[in-house]
Amino acid sequence: MAQNIKDKEIYILFADFDVEIGGVGSTVLGRASSLAEKGYDITLLNVTPVQNFDYTLEYFRNKNELSKKVKFINLYQYYARKNNPQNLTKKAAVKDEEAERIVNPDQSVVYNYYSSDELVKSETYIDDCLVLSECGKNSDFYTKDGFNYLQKRGWQYRLINRDDSSEMEFKSNKNLLYHFMREVCFSKKMPIIVCDSTKHWYNIDGIDLNEAYKIASMHGNPYDNGKVSPKVNHLKHLDEFDVLVLLTNEVSRDLSREFDKSKFRVIPNFADDEFLKDLNVEKDQNKISIFSRISPEKQMSDAIRAFKIVSEQNDDAHLDIYGRALVEAEKEEYEKLKALVGELDLENRVNFMGYIPDVRAEMQKSLCTLLTSKHEGLPLMLLESMASSTPVIAYDLKYGPDDLIDNGADGIIVKKNDIDELAGAMSRMLENPDDAIKMGVKAKDKIRKDFSIESVSRKWEELFEEVVANRNSNSFLSKIKSIFK
Repeated sequence: MAQNIKDKEIYILFADFDVEIGGVGSTVLGRASSLAEKGYDITLLNVTPVQNFDYTLEYFRNKNELSKKVKFINLYQYYARKNNPQNLTKKAAVKDEEAERIVNPDQSVVYNYYSSDELVKSETYIDDCLVLSECGKNSDFYTKDGFNYLQKRGWQYRLINRDDSSEMEFKSNKNLLYHFMREVCFSKKMPIIVCDSTKHWYNIDGIDLNEAYKIASMHGNPYDNGKVSPKVNHLKHLDEFDVLVLLTNEVSRDLSREFDKSKFRVIPNFADDEFLKDLNVEKDQNKISIFSRISPEKQMSDAIRAFKIVSEQNDDAHLDIYGRALVEAEKEEYEKLKALVGELDLENRVNFMGYIPDVRAEMQKSLCTLLTSKHEGLPLMLLESMASSTPVIAYDLKYGPDDLIDNGADGIIVKKNDIDELAGAMSRMLENPDDAIKMGVKAKDKIRKDFSIESVSRKWEELFEEVVANRNSNSFLSKIKSIFK
């Protein structure tokens, strides 16, 4: 059966592809790479708006985080290249010298134009060529020689063919996505389409089950104030998928109370093999760390307040925070946290280390790490820390800690939002570093056994085989029933 699956094209649809990629994106790249190296025909389909994808692809391939066997197609890059002339002459860029200039990590450059401190227009350049102009809710997308191949006006899109000047209009980005998928996904009959998304709005209901095998994958927490969020479209469209992949047994149990559990399969995230390697760095028995983007839902203020209690009992302990503050909400949270650190007189004890591309050494060096989020799907940081022989002190949040941590054996779970209990757990680690190190060894053994890339990719292989076999079996039964009608 495995060889039959390897004859099929597998497309993985995902968002948010950039150099400072988040946990979900890293998971998608790692899974795709593992399957491609095993001989599966894997194509990543991406809908991130225009950026320097050539640079980003090379960045991840050079870091061995994306196999060269994985194909990559971005919606915007696809139509830009489709409308490039054979002998492309790049159009010289004209920019206002007074505009705000921002160089992105992927080496694309954004120029922001303001009037009375209000942003009125934003332009993106790659290789000194204008590729995107945004003004309010309107956007224009250009090839590098200046052809306007795609226009967005409000929610509507107009796609223009350079060869014959024909135009196609789409009522939404979703309709544009379906058109794009129909162009690129059906060179062979019945491809497998995996729908990965942090925002869960790609329900791909525009592709029928009689055209493709459809697998949805849900990374985040589907609940909002105790109820399933209306934004989680995967759950509204369960009948339009073969299966929905969930990350934890706990979320599967919760959702099974309201939805058809026969559609659910649990396949966790994994820790990359690089985290299981021993870098031979010595544990800093005073170092407690957080590895996360700086965002309000991560509740780092709780960690800082708890550390204030710890610092009064331990003169040498320090809290190091690693993570980006890139988008506006993250920047705002960063400023609030810095102010809190000053207010608590912790400037020399709490350190904001910023984003670092390789966290392995700092993770292995830490005595323990903290997870204080309001909610998660299955945080990659939890897996990576445990793989690094570093136990995690985690809130009893949904979801992740309950599936991974054996409380008191390979990590500690504390009551959610209980700052005193969080402080107490940190103090125990600092006062008993040998016990913390033993916890870390057990944590690493667990990850190697059940949450390695090999273990998880094997579960995806089994899922592909199951989905195809079930569909073939149902088709066979339908034919038998029609014969004996």
